[in-house]
Amino acid sequence: MKLPITKQLPLLLPLICLIIGIYVSSIITIPIFWVLILLVLGLAIAAISNIAISVLKFPLFKNLLFLIGILLCFIALGFISREKYQLSKYLNTNIPLKNCEIILQENAIKTTKYYRAKAYLSSKETPILIYLNKDLRKGDTIITSQLKIRTIANFNSEYDIKTFYNRQGYFYNVFIDVNHCNIYPKKLNLFERLISFMRNNILATYSETLNDSLDVGLSMALILGETSLLEPKIYQAYINTGTVHVIAVSGMHLTLLFGFLEIILGRIPIVKYKKGIRFSIVLLFIWLFTFLVGMGPSILRAAVMLTFSLIGNLLGRRNGALNGLLFSAFILLLIDPNWLWNIGFLLSYSSLVGILLWSPILEKWLKVENPILQFFMKMIAITLAAQLGTIPIVLYCFHQFPIWFLFFNIWMVPLSSVGIFLLLSILLFSKIPIISDAIIFFSKYVLQWMNWLAIYSNDLPISVWKLKINWEQAIVLYGIIGLSYCMVIFRKKIYFWYLTLLIFVFILNECLFFSK
Repeated sequence: MKLPITKQLPLLLPLICLIIGIYVSSIITIPIFWVLILLVLGLAIAAISNIAISVLKFPLFKNLLFLIGILLCFIALGFISREKYQLSKYLNTNIPLKNCEIILQENAIKTTKYYRAKAYLSSKETPILIYLNKDLRKGDTIITSQLKIRTIANFNSEYDIKTFYNRQGYFYNVFIDVNHCNIYPKKLNLFERLISFMRNNILATYSETLNDSLDVGLSMALILGETSLLEPKIYQAYINTGTVHVIAVSGMHLTLLFGFLEIILGRIPIVKYKKGIRFSIVLLFIWLFTFLVGMGPSILRAAVMLTFSLIGNLLGRRNGALNGLLFSAFILLLIDPNWLWNIGFLLSYSSLVGILLWSPILEKWLKVENPILQFFMKMIAITLAAQLGTIPIVLYCFHQFPIWFLFFNIWMVPLSSVGIFLLLSILLFSKIPIISDAIIFFSKYVLQWMNWLAIYSNDLPISVWKLKINWEQAIVLYGIIGLSYCMVIFRKKIYFWYLTLLIFVFILNECLFFSK
């Protein structure tokens, strides 16, 4: 007999309640006193539920009480996790601010015209979104004698940027001309200096060995997720063709690094049979790599999941992939609840859920006897499964869908995997003449093929399908995908009728959306 889904996935309901708490706290502000009351109430209900079974002899009542109590606790936890983002103070945008100190909270991100970064206006004790004419790093301090701030507004009707930043506690933005300010770079600690030293050495190694700006740009994107060295035309080609995930450092990169380490450590006798030493070395390299690439949401998700899996294997326990996924999401949202609105975070988790649920089904449908064809069928299944998980978010956020994604992902994913292995090998064998020459030779061909595929596919007719949907349609679309999965797994007519109803709702909503 199959266990209920709440038993199979014990963190599912707590995660949903945490998300509810985070979302509601972004819409309404509740004093921390009442949030703590909610937390105490939840704990009290959970405690009373244990008395209920011994005194009242109602097991069902006890279980229901306990569930309600625990869920209230996690909703309160969602509110508490966002408390630090409710600190923005009212600022008068009509009067320029004097003698301001601004500290960057993240590395500046390159936009079309400027660099953008989240920062903290320490002189007024409030977060602020800044636009710069120069690249600055996290922790850098800007001192300016005068600052003219403004409230964040929507300049692009296709995306609600105002709500997006307001939910994170950012209500004001400002353009800063760095040439008329005093800049004080952050003093790096020993670990940060080590990370910076390693990144610079990796760049120097690829610049020296590959000796081509296009190859170096793609190699830095593949290994470190550093897309600033890619030519804008090539980067846009990867986005338009739906293959940008291969140059966005994610779980695939960590999995390949893990495989690379297993191959190397498996050849060292002193480590080969020592599980504890092997575990420590692998874990060290995984988190070093995570820090090295900037600790983005997708790589953090993969690092937490892989750590969870490695600990399970070390203790002789097998942890389900979905449970590991839920665990990592829960931990990351507790650390930074604003990741709930991070596009990379949402795409990373939705694609992996799609792969875990749909990939086995699609592989069974596409099964063939020929081992070579079977490899390509597996690539098609994984690509389709990932797209099923992400298509509502992609259509809602980017209003476009890559037509040729399936064909080119079949080739791009294996090529990028080979490329990552070769590029890691360059770092390991760059000082050994004959071996390094062979590795560099093949690396250049792989990198050039990847760029050629991206540009060629982008130049094909109708490479992108433009389609705009609202958030209600995105939710309905996920409902359609979820009910389709239930219909395939459980084979009950009721799911077919629910599915038909949701498709009708989606079409009706689409007609109303375009009639406005």
